[in-house]
Amino acid sequence: TTLTGHFVFRILGRLLRKDVSAEPSTAEMSITGLTFLGILLSFFSLFLKIGLAANLLIVVFCLIYFLSARKSIISDFKSRVIGYKQFPSIVKILIFIYLILVLIAAQSIPNVSDTGLYHIQNIKWISNFKVIPGLGNLHGRFAYNNHSFLLEALFNFSFLKPDFFHLLNSYLLVILSVTLIILVHKKLNHDIWRGFLYAGLLLLLQVFYLKSASSPTPDIFSLAGIWFIFIIYLERITGERKSKLYW
Repeated sequence: TTLTGHFVFRILGRLLRKDVSAEPSTAEMSITGLTFLGILLSFFSLFLKIGLAANLLIVVFCLIYFLSARKSIISDFKSRVIGYKQFPSIVKILIFIYLILVLIAAQSIPNVSDTGLYHIQNIKWISNFKVIPGLGNLHGRFAYNNHSFLLEALFNFSFLKPDFFHLLNSYLLVILSVTLIILVHKKLNHDIWRGFLYAGLLLLLQVFYLKSASSPTPDIFSLAGIWFIFIIYLERITGERKSKLYW
């Protein structure tokens, strides 16, 4: 997702004739890449199932792009690692704790009722069949063509085993939590009220959504998109976004 996000920002930079490669954070690149992959999958699913072929296609695309832009990507990656190392120990400890919390939550039995009602069935269908006209007449929930289910189908690696992995929500919770932790650290030094706001969002995320990490519910996908838009907008209108505020 980060590689595809890097690709999107590079293309936008050329189209807009502006150097945007150094502006987005890792989180922004990952979410942008995830959205870009979802758009690709929405077209791909019209003709083929989201399985081994889709994974190979995206891996080949990322490999080709990495080889063609490896100097820029490696340089950018090194600068982000250096930036991360500069965070104080308390931030790194909190990030580690939240990683453990998400890992534990991801191993639990799904407790979202809709997972058994239609989440699993819809993802399994996408993993085994292309889009079928009229499918919604057999199961109304399938007619929603939920965007997050396409990504779940890509990342469940159904061709490796008969069961499924559900990784998307854990991934989103990690990225969103790490972003909020870093923002809390930076804002409490000079903008305490906004620091409390981000701390409150972090608390809400853990209280209400961490328990859903093991379920492929689309609620977390929608939440992450809205919260990232809110955070990016809030940071940009202050004029502080010229500096690297978060990872």
